[in-house]
Amino acid sequence: MRALVLLVAFIVLTVLVPPGRDAAAKGAPVGISPDSGELGTVVEVWSESWPPDTEVRLYAAFTTSAAERYPGPSEYVGPIRIVRSDSDGVWQTQVATDDIPGLAPPGEPGFLFFRADSDDLPAFLEGNATDFVVEHQGLRPPGSGEIRLSIALASGGSVPAGVFGWRRADAPWFFSPYGVIPVPFETTISSLADGEWEIVAMTRAGSEPIGEGTYDLGGASLCFNPSCAGGTPIVQVHSAFRVTIENAQIVEANVVLGTLRSDEPPAQQERVDPLVATVPPSEDGRTALIAGASVLLAILAAGTVLVRSRRVAR
Repeated sequence: MRALVLLVAFIVLTVLVPPGRDAAAKGAPVGISPDSGELGTVVEVWSESWPPDTEVRLYAAFTTSAAERYPGPSEYVGPIRIVRSDSDGVWQTQVATDDIPGLAPPGEPGFLFFRADSDDLPAFLEGNATDFVVEHQGLRPPGSGEIRLSIALASGGSVPAGVFGWRRADAPWFFSPYGVIPVPFETTISSLADGEWEIVAMTRAGSEPIGEGTYDLGGASLCFNPSCAGGTPIVQVHSAFRVTIENAQIVEANVVLGTLRSDEPPAQQERVDPLVATVPPSEDGRTALIAGASVLLAILAAGTVLVRSRRVAR
């Protein structure tokens, strides 16, 4: 029954939450490659989803700590490059990080921001920026920690539908902007502060993190918006993988998913049902699907799984 409940909920997730792109393309739709290195590194700044045939102006700014402060519009210099997107909305340009007119980064770790702009840019993309982590003498700036994450099944093989998220160890819930992902899965979670971080994941069949580095949550929420206040599905997870970031280092997290033991001692807080889906109202035909799923869940789970509709908080 649990597998069937999860299957219905993953259908809802697939309809409502599109798959995410690789986190290496920070600040999408603008990407940068490489995204870290010493001052003097030549980077490529690009986009694959810009308005077609549009003039693109690129600006630059430097700050020592993205965790404390992001550059304001008046702190950018430029435009340092002017390019044009092609008919598919693709553009790219190369920049030497130590040769930017009007910008002289100090000899210390920091963040070099690139902001792309166009006169015809849609409002939701205005001010879009991405950053390059400037390393100095082997040191990285505060707030530039990264988790290089891999998720795999203990049994091997693959599944087409899974979810994952992360949080600081003291945060009330887990967050993921990705939606449904395939497993195995690899990505980089960037711009993290020092401290303990926890990662959760679940497959359609209910597999969760097991083995070394994991611990029992006793039930926690994985949300698909930052506030966890409703409007997108909320998945209940029970096991997490924990890593520690120190001195803005890059750490590896190899998460293995399997079946949680049924004879585990009870957690301090009561366990919750595997999945609770909270979905917003819709006017594009998805409401009927959600309503049907709600009825099915009510029959199968006898009231232990609830699907309720709430409007997205804006």
